[in-house]
Amino acid sequence: MENINMDLTRKVKKFTLESGADIAGVVSVEHLEKIIPTEQKPLKLLKNGRSVVSYGVHMLRGVIKGKDLRLKRYNGVETCRANDDVGFKLSHYLEKMGYESLIIHADIPVDFEKNTGMMGDLSLRHVAAEAGLGEIGLSTNFVCKEYGPRIYLGAVITSAELIPDKKSDDKLCKGVDCSLCLKACPVGAIHENGTKDHKLCLPQAMPFGLKYTLHHFNAIMKENNIKRRGDLIYSADTFNVWQSLLTKLGVFGGCFTCMDVCPVGKS
Repeated sequence: MENINMDLTRKVKKFTLESGADIAGVVSVEHLEKIIPTEQKPLKLLKNGRSVVSYGVHMLRGVIKGKDLRLKRYNGVETCRANDDVGFKLSHYLEKMGYESLIIHADIPVDFEKNTGMMGDLSLRHVAAEAGLGEIGLSTNFVCKEYGPRIYLGAVITSAELIPDKKSDDKLCKGVDCSLCLKACPVGAIHENGTKDHKLCLPQAMPFGLKYTLHHFNAIMKENNIKRRGDLIYSADTFNVWQSLLTKLGVFGGCFTCMDVCPVGKS
């Protein structure tokens, strides 16, 4: 039975990489149920889940090093789309073999009901770290040896019983001994203890996200002066909201500073 599982695991990893992922690993659902630090657990999403396949698609270093923030955001959107494409292909591959599968998307959907901010369906950072692909660094970003934090993650929960990878012992992030991300953060959101102030970070990371959108339309509704209301309606703010709804541009990936300065990764 173990030989069958090992063979299936090799095939699944190979398929994941051939489908466009740059990194891929496996972790058991049983293990994740114990270590995921939030209420978002894999068994809540797929009751008969046995394994989680973690994978990532890296961002172009040239885009991150570039000066055009709009192009950086477009690259973030396209990287997430490429990531989700891997997940859909992998899910169909597994289900054709008789294993139920559920994709966890690279960016959305998110849970916004508990008034705790925008929380993903599963902590992809913890999944990737436990699957042996890297670690969570000082900036709270996932960091891998190949690309540092310049990678977006996805995952597929499946009923297939795959052989899990060992968690890596490599220490990639030097923490406060490096502190480049901490010092470079434009709003001081990164702390020395390895936590991040999301109230400071989110307006930078999601400049045209839900909070921005609600604030803008609330301002329009409350404006009694017809001319000023018209100015708000036809403003750049409305254009930015429209772009975020149409393309997700600026809904996430608004700030790449910590990704840019991190020395970890070959590219």
